[in-house]
Amino acid sequence: MSGITGYSSDSEWNYQKEVERTFFDPSDKRPHYTTKASRPRTRHWDETHAANVSRIAQAFESIRGSNDKKERTIDCNGVPARNMVLAEARVIQSFTSSGRYYCKTPYVGDPTRPSHTREEAVRFGQQQFRSCQEVQPHRNHKGNYYTPDLGRYGGIERQLSALTNKDREIQKRLAALMLTFPRSGSDITSTSLQEALGTTPSKEDVAFVNRLCYNIFIKEVARRQLPAEGTHHAPWATALIRALKLAAVGRIFLTDIFQQNAPYGPFTAERIGEKMTQGTSNVEMNIGQINQAYRESLPTIVDARQELREIYGGASDSDDEVYPPPFQALEDRKTVSLEPSAAYPSQFATDS
Repeated sequence: MSGITGYSSDSEWNYQKEVERTFFDPSDKRPHYTTKASRPRTRHWDETHAANVSRIAQAFESIRGSNDKKERTIDCNGVPARNMVLAEARVIQSFTSSGRYYCKTPYVGDPTRPSHTREEAVRFGQQQFRSCQEVQPHRNHKGNYYTPDLGRYGGIERQLSALTNKDREIQKRLAALMLTFPRSGSDITSTSLQEALGTTPSKEDVAFVNRLCYNIFIKEVARRQLPAEGTHHAPWATALIRALKLAAVGRIFLTDIFQQNAPYGPFTAERIGEKMTQGTSNVEMNIGQINQAYRESLPTIVDARQELREIYGGASDSDDEVYPPPFQALEDRKTVSLEPSAAYPSQFATDS
């Protein structure tokens, strides 16, 4: 049995961690998971995706490494979330491993935050996501950031409750819609949000849902891709996907994911990085709870690697040997499915 509630064994937990670490590792070399394990193997990226990752990473590095006060907007329309995470992770790892600090141009929108870089904006379709990076974060954690347009999770939960009237059916449809965001590389439209809500959303509602999706699927996942911080490794994106799938089938509410210190929220606790370093975090317990409910509630279970590919899309590699061998599940584990519709409502399923 596993020491982590919700997992059949430590091997299952470690498998999910390693799959996710590999999936979002932007480097060119990977461990070779065959009998020749000591020899690194080159990962062959799709050229278009690789070019997008490099372009966006260079733009992020230019903004964060310069004292130039000129505002910059990075056009990322059509770029799947996996590529965005890879670009963010590349910059975070570059600054973290080199010991460099981001250049300090205080964020003028909030005089109480002089330790953040100037604002940067990312454009998806008709929407923009604004953020500022923390200059000298805890343990040189270059992934820490501030989002002036979104706020803290307590406020996010209240906005979601108001938007959905705390109606379970509406929250089911909204959770399913949110799961389409990462792969599309575009914004959630007013029309699709109206289908989920059953009412016409305001421009502010549409902007809020898109900012929330960008934050949870990209910024929150990218900030934790720190190879030097082994204590920070966890299946973050897998847990987020599975929590939203649980909401999409009505097992939990969205508020169970997005309230402060949410029981099914991978990212909603305070000072997560600091507590993980100290060994006092509840992250493993929360993710284990998500995994347990996922195993109990869904008709089929999707392998973690396939789940990430299905939801995040984007850059792929041609060599399966860079990933760990598939986890050998227990006999009572439900059938693994490769179909998106098996995991959440088909009307919002992404293309395979």
